[in-house]
Amino acid sequence: MATKVGKTGLGAGEINTPIRQGLEFLCQTFGYEMDAWERAAYERTLKDISADILAEAAQMLVDEAAAGRKFYPLPKAPDWKAAAAKVLNNRRKAAQLEQLKNCQHLTGHWREVIVNGVTRMARCECWEAGKAAADRIGAPLELPAVASDEPWGQA
Repeated sequence: MATKVGKTGLGAGEINTPIRQGLEFLCQTFGYEMDAWERAAYERTLKDISADILAEAAQMLVDEAAAGRKFYPLPKAPDWKAAAAKVLNNRRKAAQLEQLKNCQHLTGHWREVIVNGVTRMARCECWEAGKAAADRIGAPLELPAVASDEPWGQA
């Protein structure tokens, strides 16, 4: 039987601080007590995500619940990771768009270059700068494939 300490059942030093803070926030918001097995699942799933991304993702989940999305009894680790992926992707897009806002190459951000007398297409400098800015934010999170009951080609 799991020993519970507080709403999340967290003992000192059992779990990394950003995940602990996020779990405490979610458990308090959703009125849920968590056991050690559940905490371990969150830790394994979220351990490589930065604190600011986790905090923003937790707030996103609470906002979604307020808008009517159902979580029972609270968002699970994959829900939180998917929200973190959205936050990270939004930050990456914003960083890239900042670099592209004054770009003159509006048709796909391509430019002509001549290589050994042959005209080729290459990405413009603004696009390269935007990609570098997005990469500085962080790599996109890998999410597991979503299972579907429908065979391919049928909806």
